[in-house]
Amino acid sequence: MRRAESSSPLFAQVRDSLKDSIANGTLVPGDKLPSEADLEQRFGVSRVTVRQALADLQAQQVIEKINGKGSFVRKPQRHPSELGPLSGFYETMRRRGHVSSGIVSGITRIETDPTLAAAMRLPVSAPIGMLTITRLVDSEVHAFQRCYGSVGLLEAMVQQNLAENDLLTVLNKHLGYPIARSQIDFEAVNATAELAERLKTRVDAALLRIHITSYDGRDTPIMHNDFFARGDRFRYQLNAGV
Repeated sequence: MRRAESSSPLFAQVRDSLKDSIANGTLVPGDKLPSEADLEQRFGVSRVTVRQALADLQAQQVIEKINGKGSFVRKPQRHPSELGPLSGFYETMRRRGHVSSGIVSGITRIETDPTLAAAMRLPVSAPIGMLTITRLVDSEVHAFQRCYGSVGLLEAMVQQNLAENDLLTVLNKHLGYPIARSQIDFEAVNATAELAERLKTRVDAALLRIHITSYDGRDTPIMHNDFFARGDRFRYQLNAGV
């Protein structure tokens, strides 16, 4: 497969194509990548370009190189429950004895507003994918979130049953996509008419809004979430050491 015309550097085109193959499940954790010679032929680039792409993927902790054997899709190194706040909403509720699931929308293509563009480091009005999840606990609505990322990544995630599996668990455990860190911001807001309808509460009811941006090993944002939780049904607790 020859590379498509793009303004991106050649190594970035190769790197991103391989990352897409990992995100959509064509390559899974533990799979060996094609040889450098095969990648040269596939993309129509030089050996130097292929090596630069592979080095970038290794720096991002997407792949690992084993001397004498080649490059392999990196296996998850951390348990999903250690990925950070809100990575295990379903898991946490189930441990507490509740039945927890979600209602997932289809993926829509939108344009970034200034806030989302800043979070994802994209130009304003850049195209991006969005899906929504209504979080249920014992059949009652507790939270609603909007998830933003590339359409290809969101499509791969939807295939992993987001109605039953937590987002970062899917990224890390199912797709082998490492998350190095997440930036999390909290604020208290009042429910708009839309959010009141989504959350089955009254207009102006107290909500906890959480902005979550997740980054790969190169500190590149790959997913942003706007999470709205009902103040009367959701409590966030943080234990911090000194």
